[in-house]
Amino acid sequence: MGIIEKVKKEILFLNERYMVEAKDKYVFWDEHIKYVVQEALVLAKKYNADTEIVELAAMLHDIVLIAKNGTRKEHHITGAEMAETIL
Repeated sequence: MGIIEKVKKEILFLNERYMVEAKDKYVFWDEHIKYVVQEALVLAKKYNADTEIVELAAMLHDIVLIAKNGTRKEHHITGAEMAETIL
């Protein structure tokens, strides 16, 4: 299993846990992240970027919101820390 598959597995695990606790039943993967990944890959190909890095960044960009780890206001900082731990 490669890094992308491992990260996706972790996100889907966190997404399931989030769904159990969420009042609004927002499905981060289905309603947000998979679309961010799709669009990021289009842009990566257009601009000759490293698709693996772009895909990982797109998958991890809101990881703390799914994990309910920290605040939305600080999610860019906490998310970078959490992404580093995952990777």
